[in-house]
Amino acid sequence: MTAPNAADFVLDLLGTIAAAGDRCPTGEEIRDRLTVAGLPCTNSGTAWTTWLARAGHIRIEVFGKNWRVITILTGPHIGKKTKAAPRAGAPYVVIDALSGFDTPLDKARRQREANAAFDRAMQGRIA
Repeated sequence: MTAPNAADFVLDLLGTIAAAGDRCPTGEEIRDRLTVAGLPCTNSGTAWTTWLARAGHIRIEVFGKNWRVITILTGPHIGKKTKAAPRAGAPYVVIDALSGFDTPLDKARRQREANAAFDRAMQGRIA
């Protein structure tokens, strides 16, 4: 048996938590569990959950006060969800393979690219 990579570890962790009906762990809690397992994690565990969502393994719904409900879309815990948000209402963000959600790093990269394109366009116009 091979050791799991970080993505597999996080997916299994979230699946186990969802199967128990517990609250979705915070990014810091995911990071701490990765660290204890000796797996790579930079900053917080939210990078892994975003990656898993974009890859189609999970769906993340973000509610008020950053409460997250994760639905498992692949693997042995398919269809299981973490604990529901305490207040009724629709999520204000949904992150999945179809949502096109951008991380702050994606937004910053796009802004840099737009700024560079603007600067190039304006070079010939400034006397």
